[in-house]
Amino acid sequence: MLGFNNGVGTSFEVPGSGVCGALIDGGADQLMTATNDGVPGQYLFEVRNGTVITPVPEPASVVLLGSALVGFGSVRRRKAV
Repeated sequence: MLGFNNGVGTSFEVPGSGVCGALIDGGADQLMTATNDGVPGQYLFEVRNGTVITPVPEPASVVLLGSALVGFGSVRRRKAV
């Protein structure tokens, strides 16, 4: 089995784990292309006090992204004029 277990009931098993040949190249759930974060072959988990949590963007990250999009939009408008 491929995944993790915190020893007190929290666990995760990679899809295809426990299925003969599923995780190898060419298998139904090959690890080269499987992901949970958009990077092929990579799984990332944030764990706090033994519990896997779903990442939430930090407020500062959202503000920076919004600022970048506004700036990008204004640059595109200037070039189009």
